[in-house]
Amino acid sequence: RAIAFPSFRFAPLLRSRFRCINTKATSDGTRDYYENRWFQQDEHDRVATMPDDPKELLLKLEKKKKEREKTGEQEHMQILPHIHEKSGFYIPPISLSCLRLSAQKSHHHEVLPFAIERGINLLESSSLFPDSQYVLAEAIQNFPLWVSRTQAIILSKVGFQTTETPRGITISGHSLDLDFLKKELEDSLKRTSLHCIDFFLIQQPEIAFREGLSQEELHSKLEKIFRWLETEVKAERIQHYGISSTALTLPSDHPSFLSLEEILRSAKRAGGTNHHFSVAQVPFNLFQSGLITEKNLADNSLTVKDVAQNEGIAVITFSPLRDASDFRFIEYPSHEDKDMEQLLKESFDLAIGMERSYKETVQENPSLPKFEEIAIAEMLLDSQDNTPNVAVWKDTLDQAIVPYRTSMLNQLTAKKPDAGEWATKYTIITDSLFDRITWNLEHKNHKEGQGLCEFIDKLCPSLGGVPLEMKALRVALSAGTESVSIGMRDVNFVSDNLRALRFPPLPQQDLLHLLLELKNYKSK
Repeated sequence: RAIAFPSFRFAPLLRSRFRCINTKATSDGTRDYYENRWFQQDEHDRVATMPDDPKELLLKLEKKKKEREKTGEQEHMQILPHIHEKSGFYIPPISLSCLRLSAQKSHHHEVLPFAIERGINLLESSSLFPDSQYVLAEAIQNFPLWVSRTQAIILSKVGFQTTETPRGITISGHSLDLDFLKKELEDSLKRTSLHCIDFFLIQQPEIAFREGLSQEELHSKLEKIFRWLETEVKAERIQHYGISSTALTLPSDHPSFLSLEEILRSAKRAGGTNHHFSVAQVPFNLFQSGLITEKNLADNSLTVKDVAQNEGIAVITFSPLRDASDFRFIEYPSHEDKDMEQLLKESFDLAIGMERSYKETVQENPSLPKFEEIAIAEMLLDSQDNTPNVAVWKDTLDQAIVPYRTSMLNQLTAKKPDAGEWATKYTIITDSLFDRITWNLEHKNHKEGQGLCEFIDKLCPSLGGVPLEMKALRVALSAGTESVSIGMRDVNFVSDNLRALRFPPLPQQDLLHLLLELKNYKSK
């Protein structure tokens, strides 16, 4: 699926403003961060910053206590950072995926400082999202005085080829070519204003199978890449490397399966027994649990998690709140109080009416955007039945539709300044249409989420009393990996996700039983 991402237009300005930081994460630095910050996360610390009225404060504390008793939430953190022996880093149980942070959105700039203040010091970026790397650079340059670069672990991923279009950055392919990867490393270092990236990951190498590469050819190519990466470790431009892949946890007979055992053999041939392959990043969620349920290694006797633990490889999971089909583990509002059919009809009629008025009155010469380029509501009306879920819609809206509308209207008003009033009115009307389409899809997806919640609560009562997204995150945190990477584009998301650390991990037997039953649930 081709996706367009808003591109960052102010890169030269940032490059001239930010100094390049010649330090890297260290064992002592991450330990100091853990010891000085992690234990300042108690709930009462946040409650105490509320209004000064003692009675109101006591009522709030009592309410929090009752909520904790109902859900099993504890007053103090139950899941803590621990040291990863191979890298020497203290890795937080929740890491921040910066991939969808945009420099154009002011509230996105607040997320990284907020997360760093609250104990999240593993920060993930990707060359696929160059905008996010500039936001990360800004955050690193403006760390609080008590945080140094040695205390933050920077993870960067490469592999996808992109093209800049009027609509933004578009995925144009994937490459494991050494020259391409070298340039990707160089560009990532420049965008983040760093001399060294701590975890450097090759993203989705299994895509090469689609281009006709055999298992042997792919592992031979990976070995060459690892040899190069070992030289980059010696040059101190990276500290460790690894793989980010959805194929590691597939059944061993799947045509796209990628064996962690074979990858480690390649790493040992490239770097010897002291190689720096240190990280495997894989999906893990309610519907993708192969990390701990799929025995695809050692003649189908061990899971990826088993082998990673035996070899000292850090496992970082991603997609805790969404599965491979883009189903989101989120409880959406029902909107039962709204007449969705009537609201949608009103919004479509207004927007399409404006588009037709553009064709009749505004578009006066061929140099202006054509009616077919402006007519967003017309296009959306034809595609209403093809939108699978609200998550896909929200991503498409944020990454493609809104940037495209902005581009078209900017072109219009640049060539016809007196069309500004029409463009403003059209923006307001289509914003209302977008909201109502979102409500309609949330209404449809609400029932699916509600059914899944009921199923989980029946199988695992200890997950009761919290919304679906909290259930999903608690399951992800119970897998026993080094960290769970979560995309957070709002400071409230950071606080909500950190709350999951106040619940104890699920017992492994209960977790495995739940995940196996969820496989059956999904297949039905």
